[in-house]
Amino acid sequence: ITVHWTVGRYNQTFNDYHYCITYDNNLKKAYVKKGIYKPEDNDNTGDGKYAPHCYLCNTGNIGIGICSMYGYKNPQNVGNFPITREQIELTFELCAELCVKYNININEVQTHYERDRKLKKPSGKIDIIYLPPFPDVKQAEIGNFIRNKVRWYFSKKNKNNLRLI
Repeated sequence: ITVHWTVGRYNQTFNDYHYCITYDNNLKKAYVKKGIYKPEDNDNTGDGKYAPHCYLCNTGNIGIGICSMYGYKNPQNVGNFPITREQIELTFELCAELCVKYNININEVQTHYERDRKLKKPSGKIDIIYLPPFPDVKQAEIGNFIRNKVRWYFSKKNKNNLRLI
């Protein structure tokens, strides 16, 4: 699973992802929107019908895009659409459900930034290097922070109580 921010607005979804986490600013509520591709579509990317969220790393990879961060410059200037607490918590829960459903090791949940660094791909992707709801989490700790939150949600899930996927 690769977690991204979209560099978009809260309700601006993209077909690059299997799931987009949108946000209704009036209701202060986040929602999971399914993309046009199912996670299974990325089992075989050779047919061209898959969610292309990670350049050269899409096979067997589920993409989640948090619809946010349009206008992001740096942690002091996050633009008008920062990731909200509601969005990131829903992302953690969705990752946990996907780990349960597809028997994914939680250590395989990564940010796009982490995935590129591990593969030594110089794409310049910076998602996710800052979490506005958790400003004290340092850039180098974000991946572990996300995985620990996913573990907590995972501990509450089983195949019978999946509600988001």
